Amino acid sequence: MRVLLMLVLCLWITACSSTPEESSGYDAAVAADGGRQIVRTASIRMEVKEVTPAVETVQGWVSELGGYIESQDSSSESRAHLVCHVPANGREKFIDQIKTLGELMSESLSAQDITNAMTDLDAELSNLYRLRNRMKALVERANEIDDILSIERELNRIQSRIDYLEQTERNNKKSVAFTKVSLALDVKETRGPLGMLFHGLFWTVGKLF
Repeated sequence: MRVLLMLVLCLWITACSSTPEESSGYDAAVAADGGRQIVRTASIRMEVKEVTPAVETVQGWVSELGGYIESQDSSSESRAHLVCHVPANGREKFIDQIKTLGELMSESLSAQDITNAMTDLDAELSNLYRLRNRMKALVERANEIDDILSIERELNRIQSRIDYLEQTERNNKKSVAFTKVSLALDVKETRGPLGMLFHGLFWTVGKLF
């Protein structure tokens, strides 16, 4: 009975682990990519006049799109770094918004197709679910204490593997549904007349050598 209760609890936790919003975002992202499961990331560096107002603006955009900020380092008034996650269908809008903050210094985009990996993961989970059901049936028929304990140990091992794979699946789906954008913000350097003179001099020397 203890084993069966444990299994029911694990299944209930799994069923409640993802929100409808995440599921719908994942389905929309997969549909937009023709049924493929693509993890997309972006890395952008911008120069802005002031960092703090730019950070606050980005926070507002992320919130409006229904995304979230994984981390933020803005301890300096001249530099900030944010790791943002925005719904895949709002990725292009968000990146376009970022480019209005100031001067674009660098931008890189990447995409990883995890469709085959997810198919393999689903197949392994299906096999483990069937194995778990067979072990549950054995528990109901077992009479000897040693047999029960042995089956319980095997059930625990199977359940641990299922929990790990289900968490991996949830993480992968979230990565598909939300694009990760690493954003670096730096204060735009303002050169005075003397600074411009030295900048031009160094540029000329560099060309000569």
